[in-house]
Amino acid sequence: MQFANKDELKEAIREYAIVQGRNVKLVKNDNKRIQAKCVGHTKCPFILFASKIDKDEQTFSIKTLSLEHECTRVDKLKYINSRWLSKRFADKIRKNPEWDVGAFQSEVLEKYHMNVSRHQIYRAKSLSKVIIEGSYVEQYARL
Repeated sequence: MQFANKDELKEAIREYAIVQGRNVKLVKNDNKRIQAKCVGHTKCPFILFASKIDKDEQTFSIKTLSLEHECTRVDKLKYINSRWLSKRFADKIRKNPEWDVGAFQSEVLEKYHMNVSRHQIYRAKSLSKVIIEGSYVEQYARL
């Protein structure tokens, strides 16, 4: 697989970790290469190596990939933070701005099998409102 830049590859690794429920860590993360390993179990065979195709381009390509896991799913990940939640659920918050915090938590649990705290939900809702409506400074500048 090829990715346009390093940030796109890191986002794909983050999405994979969240969907699979695995604790994936970026071991090497520099301008030329990225190495990701599963840290859920000491002998988990999951590994990903990616590097630039050419030194003049920003395109990254996956060179080695082993998708096997010997570890179990986890219910909390560092990748699921309020910023990620606000981007992921911005459309639902736009349709229903008074969405209940408990319902939001159960939606995340049902869809991604991850537990999130009430504080993360509150922060995600406020960040989503800033994304949807803009900040107070921007609104005042429009007037």
